[in-house]
Amino acid sequence: MNLRTRLHKILFSTVTLVLGGALLAAPADAAGQPASEAKIVPATLSSGASTVQSLVALSPNGSGVYRWTGGQNWTQIGGPAGTLYAGAGGLLATTPGVGNVMMFTGGSSWTQIGGPGAQFAIDGQGDIFGLTSGKNAVMEWTGGQSWRQVGGPADSIIGGSAGLLATTPGTGNVMMFTGGSGWTQIGGPGAQFAEDGYGDVFGLTSGKNAVMEWTGGQSWRQVGGPADSIIG
Repeated sequence: MNLRTRLHKILFSTVTLVLGGALLAAPADAAGQPASEAKIVPATLSSGASTVQSLVALSPNGSGVYRWTGGQNWTQIGGPAGTLYAGAGGLLATTPGVGNVMMFTGGSSWTQIGGPGAQFAIDGQGDIFGLTSGKNAVMEWTGGQSWRQVGGPADSIIGGSAGLLATTPGTGNVMMFTGGSGWTQIGGPGAQFAEDGYGDVFGLTSGKNAVMEWTGGQSWRQVGGPADSIIG
């Protein structure tokens, strides 16, 4: 696979997290406030009975969500938002002030699927997860506005093609969700963790002096030197 093909696949396979934001019918006080996270994300959007791969952008002041339609053309699909994330489960955002999590359902329509949370994530199978506002439980979306608890306290959650990861409070150990309510430790603490579009998991060491790749169990190998951050 050449580099161009790999980069193209990564662009449209990236699964990210969503937190903070607002959409249609959201309070207008988000306008004029700077967006706090990624401004452009690759997204798989609903288009009738099919899905379409595209890019979605958040305006610099957070006042609108836009879909790229080719060239330098963009079409607005949502109102004020703070951050955007996309994955196999679709496009999500949360409303400012209230913090409810919304799902894009096509055209310019959005549907609320849950209340506020500290963080949200989408795994490679399209499953959606949330970390409660108090960070005392990891929840999985089961449809409508229903969620079930699948884990206990966590500092953060990370979604990607490898599945759902969480870091434990206090120790910072990284855990992988194994289904049901099961978790297994795959590594110790790190400054940051990320997943690529191929099911690979990476970590930035606590001192940010090396980038590591997970090789199974609790084993990791160094693949890079110092870094400020990593992005999958």
